[in-house]
Amino acid sequence: MLPDGNGIDVCCKLKADKSTGDIPIVMMSANYNASQMSALCSADDFISKPFDITDFTRRVAIQLGLDEL
Repeated sequence: MLPDGNGIDVCCKLKADKSTGDIPIVMMSANYNASQMSALCSADDFISKPFDITDFTRRVAIQLGLDEL
């Protein structure tokens, strides 16, 4: 729900760029599920809305290579 595009477009552009392709991306949506999202972009993880804050922080920590946040 970005004013000038959507998160899928942003994810695809970031992952396609050599300088940003290694940055972990966690997508979150109420409109898509994990299998739909993986077909649309190369996000490193997906969280569906509504979400559990504990699960959210755990997934972000994993992408950052941390034990916890």
